[in-house]
Amino acid sequence: MQTSVSSGNPIPVRAVGRDPLFAGIEVGHVFKLGNKYSKAMKAIFLDQFGKEKFMVMGCYGIGIGRTVAAAIEQHHDADGIVWPMPLAPYAVIITR
Repeated sequence: MQTSVSSGNPIPVRAVGRDPLFAGIEVGHVFKLGNKYSKAMKAIFLDQFGKEKFMVMGCYGIGIGRTVAAAIEQHHDADGIVWPMPLAPYAVIITR
């Protein structure tokens, strides 16, 4: 099933209002690790029946590559990258 979203769609969770549409950038990753590491660490819990089970693990990470790509996507012009000062490797201002 495919759905499409556009600005002004009704908001299903709220009784009133319309949903504004904003662009987003994905910078983080969620990794499902399963029980590979919980088995190695013998990390167990007791289920509702008192039976031992291995924990299902996951982790979240923010990658430097995606963070830099997001900054470039937000800060560029026709000539290329315009580094925001907090990320710029050097404090340089070039004028024409």
